[in-house]
Amino acid sequence: MKRVNKTIIEENLRERKQKIIEKLIQTELKVHKKDMKKHKKNTMI
Repeated sequence: MKRVNKTIIEENLRERKQKIIEKLIQTELKVHKKDMKKHKKNTMI
């Protein structure tokens, strides 16, 4: 029983890490897009 619990906990941790990483990547992309827009505006002038 303990062994099964351990694997379940490890799976949950892995999923959590994955979600956190995905969130980080998404926010990075958003920031990057904003920066690109700013950059384009600056180059237009």
